[in-house]
Amino acid sequence: MGERTYTWLKLKPERDTIDCTIVKAFYGKGRRAGLYSSFLMAVRDPAEKKLYTIGRVSNLSEEAMEDLRDVVERSRTSDDEEGVLVKPSVVVEVTYQEIQETDEYTSGYALRVPKIVRFRPDKKVEEIDDLGKLKKLYELQYERYPVQTL
Repeated sequence: MGERTYTWLKLKPERDTIDCTIVKAFYGKGRRAGLYSSFLMAVRDPAEKKLYTIGRVSNLSEEAMEDLRDVVERSRTSDDEEGVLVKPSVVVEVTYQEIQETDEYTSGYALRVPKIVRFRPDKKVEEIDDLGKLKKLYELQYERYPVQTL
């Protein structure tokens, strides 16, 4: 009882994708020391011309983390004990399992289990998704993927 087995497969639907930018890189620990191992992402609010954080992603390969290290160092604006704040320049496409309301991030929303799908060198930071899209996706998520009882 309570023992982990691998005879079950848990399926979770991935939702839409969101184009966002990296605003902070967190220092890696243990095996990932010397790298930036997770990244704080943000979407824009075109009316206020501000960025609002939506979550933290950490599914990158070590090769991608090494590539991002140079970008982070070039765009560093300040640092703290957790990591480095960066000038937004890298656009990523992120998928997630769910959007939740939260006070933890400045947008008021958090992506649950976010994963970077790909880097978007074809997009500028001014073209990332906005807070309005995030709010619509939050409101639509249960209409399109209703909770089913067994």
